Amino acid sequence: MRFGLGFIPFYRWYPDKADDFAGFNQMQRGAGPGANMGDFGLIGFISGRLSKHWSVEANLVTSLTAIPRAKR
Repeated sequence: MRFGLGFIPFYRWYPDKADDFAGFNQMQRGAGPGANMGDFGLIGFISGRLSKHWSVEANLVTSLTAIPRAKR
């Protein structure tokens, strides 16, 4: 096979919330963004064989990052 491509969807979740003291302590240490929802993303890759010993690969990654919102 001389050519290949694919897509990998992903979801990143953050179990730590600032709802109690232990969660707030973890958030102060950088455990997550503090949002209720996680991040969605997509990785795309493509590969091509140039010869017996040479190949070229490329990757592209995009993600929709959760944004913390203040409670009113």
